[in-house]
Amino acid sequence: MDSYVTLTNILDQRRGNPHCEFNGFLEDYAALLPEHHPHLSLFKKILEKDCDYRVLVHYRFDINHNLISNQIIRYKDIQKIPDHQFDLPYLIYGKNPEGELCGLILLDGDASSYLLAKGYFLALTEQGSVLETMKNQCVSCYIDHPNLFNAIDKLYTDKTKAGAVQRMLDSDVFGSYEDLLAKVYQTASQIQEDVKVAILTNPKREAVIYPAVVKWFLLKKMIYVHTMMNRTLLQGECENDIRRQRHIAKLNSDHVQFLMYSEMWRM
Repeated sequence: MDSYVTLTNILDQRRGNPHCEFNGFLEDYAALLPEHHPHLSLFKKILEKDCDYRVLVHYRFDINHNLISNQIIRYKDIQKIPDHQFDLPYLIYGKNPEGELCGLILLDGDASSYLLAKGYFLALTEQGSVLETMKNQCVSCYIDHPNLFNAIDKLYTDKTKAGAVQRMLDSDVFGSYEDLLAKVYQTASQIQEDVKVAILTNPKREAVIYPAVVKWFLLKKMIYVHTMMNRTLLQGECENDIRRQRHIAKLNSDHVQFLMYSEMWRM
């Protein structure tokens, strides 16, 4: 089935699907928002470019635990949480003037959200996932990224390849492979600190624990895949030995610190 049709066929809560808040035209979604909504002006600016954009809002999904990369990072806590805990805030999608499907994954928050957005991209484009066939037509970003609208123009209007657009967005968030590693580890540590505070004040511990587990998984997956895609690392330090690169990728993923599932429930 055509990817665009697959996306438009995802039911939302208006049609009985509790795992998707909205799926339809961005113009219709914006009309439902109150004037004080923090992203209303952003959506209006996007609509100025094309009123036919559509949006998937808070799409909740599951991952394929049997995929090689998911098994290699061996983060067992991800298998302990209930289904549909992966919650994609926004996927804006549509067709460019040539009729080619393009998508933009958007997360709220600061620059650390960009790392999670890249993790969502990998989770949604892996084998058997809803965006599998859009891997080369979709980019991920966070709402306050300084080059967001430039990326939209390049992807939808200039027909720039999604990979090139993503690398442009990357360069504004991390300057090098080492910088990326540092930011991932820092983000994982900050999630730990946030959990320690939130879990003491939130009567529903699952509302703190489940999203934290998802975030740590996304960071682990993102840094594993990003390391495996690093050609400079492969050709240099790894001397074109893919096994050495896979070992380094696993070590990088292992270095993403997290709180144990059982430990969080005991706090």
